Amino acid sequence: MSVGIAREIMDVLESVSRPLRDNGSFLLTDERGLIIAERLVADVPTNAFAAMASLMAHTAKRVLSSLGGSGNTTVTVVSDDFEIHSRGFLVRNKMFQLSVVVHRPRGRFAYLRHRSLRRGNVERLLGKAADEIQWKLQAHIGEDSALENIAHTQH
Repeated sequence: MSVGIAREIMDVLESVSRPLRDNGSFLLTDERGLIIAERLVADVPTNAFAAMASLMAHTAKRVLSSLGGSGNTTVTVVSDDFEIHSRGFLVRNKMFQLSVVVHRPRGRFAYLRHRSLRRGNVERLLGKAADEIQWKLQAHIGEDSALENIAHTQH
C-alpha cells in the first residue's frame, strides 16, 4: 500500500511541477521535518539544493507550527536567489508540510522568465498540490507506520 501512496504523491508533484521546470522543487515533509517525497527540477547540484530546500522547509514548518498550521496556512520566504512557499496541513492529527522552492532568475531575461513564476501562480500550484496530497493521504493512511514506509520507498 505504501508504495502506491508514494507513487500517487510523486504523480501529483510531477503534474504541478511542470510550470517550474528548471526553476524549482517540491518537497513534502512530515511533522519531524523528514522528507517523504521530493520532486527536484532545479538546474543546480541536487545534493546542495536538496539540503538547502530541506533546511528552508524545516524552518517554514516551525513558523507554521507556531501559527497553529492548518490546510490554509502558507508561509513565503523571499531572497535574492530563491523563494520558498510552504503550506502546512493536518492529516489525522499529524502535520505535513509541502514546500516549493523557486529559483529567482537573473540577467537579461529575468523578468520574462519570472513572469510565469509570480507569487500568485506559485501559491496556486502549491495549494492545488497540497489539497490533492492531503486528500490522498487521508484516503490511504490507516496506521502510523505507513508514512515511514513511504519514506523508505523513496531511497
